[in-house]
Amino acid sequence: MSSTATDPGTNYHISHYATGNLIYQRSVSLLFGAEYIYGQLERKNNYVWNAPRVQGSIQYSSNKYPKE
Repeated sequence: MSSTATDPGTNYHISHYATGNLIYQRSVSLLFGAEYIYGQLERKNNYVWNAPRVQGSIQYSSNKYPKE
């Protein structure tokens, strides 16, 4: 974005965003996962806001495919 000098200091200037995740399938019906998300926003007045987040999941499926 191109900002002008007359923009207020609270306007958006730059941001960074990254994600990473790991998934482990223990068996046909059981799955574990974890994800890390990082976001950062910087305004024109040099105010920086960080927003890291961690999230996990477990999935169990009672259907077993392929059936033989």
